[in-house]
Amino acid sequence: MEHNDYINAVKEYLQRYDEFNQFVKATRQEIQYCKDLLEQDAAPASLVLSSAGGGGEKDSQEERALATHEKLRSRIDNYEAELADIEPTLHKVKSGMEALESFNSLQFRILDARYRKRHSWDAVAMACNVSYSTCRAQAQDGLVSLTRMVFGPKAVPFQTSIVFFHQE
Repeated sequence: MEHNDYINAVKEYLQRYDEFNQFVKATRQEIQYCKDLLEQDAAPASLVLSSAGGGGEKDSQEERALATHEKLRSRIDNYEAELADIEPTLHKVKSGMEALESFNSLQFRILDARYRKRHSWDAVAMACNVSYSTCRAQAQDGLVSLTRMVFGPKAVPFQTSIVFFHQE
């Protein structure tokens, strides 16, 4: 990915931050529901008394219960795999925004209002009491900082300069 792709990814994470949090919450609830179902015991087998002779069901109650438990375990594994994919990035975005709030509250407020709450640039500039151009510049600087916090320094390389010292 080029550094602009990383910045665009961070914008997307901020815009969908609340959706991602709701997905994590709902998935955790679904995992708990599946675990609750797993804890329930299957009904004991009962003989089927019928006047008609012949074959019965192919699977016994115990076999059906075992198949259901296997499906539930598989669902839990799939849900946990989905969470393992999204939660680390979500945590990085959250902790990055908290760090940004602590050392540059203006950039935090701009990113929060513009990307998470989806306010217009004019509304964000007015709420932050800065000009429109300052608001956009601070947003870009905040995105670069947040991108470095989420993806590391390789995402947005620092401008380097070489300084030579004359030793005597």
